[in-house]
Amino acid sequence: MKRAWRLLVIATTILVLLRCAAPPPEQDIRATIVKFFEERGYKVVDMTIGSARPVPLRKKRYMGTEGYLVDITSVTLEVTRDAGAEGRYKKGQRLVFTDGTVQIREKSDEKGSWLISNISGIPVI
Repeated sequence: MKRAWRLLVIATTILVLLRCAAPPPEQDIRATIVKFFEERGYKVVDMTIGSARPVPLRKKRYMGTEGYLVDITSVTLEVTRDAGAEGRYKKGQRLVFTDGTVQIREKSDEKGSWLISNISGIPVI
């Protein structure tokens, strides 16, 4: 019985430690966000990244990879081709957004590679 109790305590400790994984380095976060916008026709001219924190339990995907919410304090985008509904954004136009949030998660088939799964506060896409 004591052995089972010890195994339970060890397993719980390991799970807690795994849950407390550190977010990816800021340069990985920045590269992921820049790639996201560039693929959609926007050049990131300037960006200030705030805190990165684990996705709350209520927003997690069942059996999904680890995810983080990243605050984007400000971002300046330059339109590289006409975009938006009815040509709303013209090539060369600069767009400034503040207080955005991006949810990134690790790719399930590529450890250390990240993708954006949700974005809010930056309504250009």
